[in-house]
Amino acid sequence: NQPDKKYTFNGAITLVDGQKGYKSSYRTGLWLGFLGEDMVATIKLGDQIAVSSVRVNHFINTRGGLIFAKSLKIEVSDDGKTFREVGFKTQPILNEHIKPQIFAVKETFDTVKANYIRVTLEAIEGLPAWHEKAGAKAYIMVDEIVVE
Repeated sequence: NQPDKKYTFNGAITLVDGQKGYKSSYRTGLWLGFLGEDMVATIKLGDQIAVSSVRVNHFINTRGGLIFAKSLKIEVSDDGKTFREVGFKTQPILNEHIKPQIFAVKETFDTVKANYIRVTLEAIEGLPAWHEKAGAKAYIMVDEIVVE
């Protein structure tokens, strides 16, 4: 999926360029923002390599509508067309505002060999009832996907 136009910056390469976003701001060009829709990234690993974890950094700023994704799903493939799920993790559900901060979300799974890996962050349906903009679309802000 494509990021929101306000937070596209250098596009998809931003997720795998090795540069982590800053805690001081999500407007630096190092974070991509997905508004009200899932973040789906398919990464070509090149030769078949062994992988056993994926880490994704989230920038959370509840007052700005930047909230955790509902879940993190990891899938692998040999051909880039047929994927199988190897990891799934639900995300925290916030019940109040928290200070802006970066959270590293990591999912570890049994080692598999793959040529491709797909990472999906599932968007929440809308900002929660306790939020002053309840029901509005929420952002998923991501800076880097680390595959190990």
